Amino acid sequence: MQIEFAWDEKKNAINQKKHDVSFEEAKTCFEDEYARVFFDVEHSAQEDRSILIGLSSCLRTLVVVFTEWNGLNPNVLVNRIISARKATKKGISILLEREKRRLLMKKEYDFSKMKAVKNPYAKVLKKQITIRLNVETIDYFKNMAEELGIPYQVLMDSYLTDCANAKRKLKITWK
Repeated sequence: MQIEFAWDEKKNAINQKKHDVSFEEAKTCFEDEYARVFFDVEHSAQEDRSILIGLSSCLRTLVVVFTEWNGLNPNVLVNRIISARKATKKGISILLEREKRRLLMKKEYDFSKMKAVKNPYAKVLKKQITIRLNVETIDYFKNMAEELGIPYQVLMDSYLTDCANAKRKLKITWK
C-alpha cells in the first residue's frame, strides 16, 4: 500500500500564520515510529477524524489532525491534513484524559477497541536498513540525542532527511 498526503493550500497558509507549523512539516510526523494515533470522536460527525502526536523532521512534537480516505486506487491511502500545531503538555494530557473517559462511557457507545495505537504509517513510509558506522559517530549522536531526549536513531534520520531535503552533497576529492 502507498500513502499520500493532501491538504488545502489556503488552510496550510492560515495554519502557518496561526500555529507556526506547515503541513509539509506535519506530514513528516507520520514517519515517527513512536507516534500515537487517536480517533477524534468529538469532531467526527461529518467525517472520521484522527489525531496523531509525533516528532517532526524538525524535531518538534506536533499534534496533527487528519482524515484518511481511499481515492480511486485501492492501493493508495490518502491522509488529508486538516490542522497541525506544536504539542503542549496540557494538550497531550487532555488527549490522554479523553482516551481514558472514552473507555468509561456507556456500553452502547462501546469504544473499547478505539485505544490509541502505534503509528501504522511509519512502516510504509520508512525502510529499515543495516548500516555500519564508526563508534565516534554513534557516540556523537547518542550524546546529542540524550540531551534532546529522543532516540539517537531518530536524530540520525532527521539529520539525513535534512541533508536530502536540502540536496546537500559531500565534497570529496581524490588525489
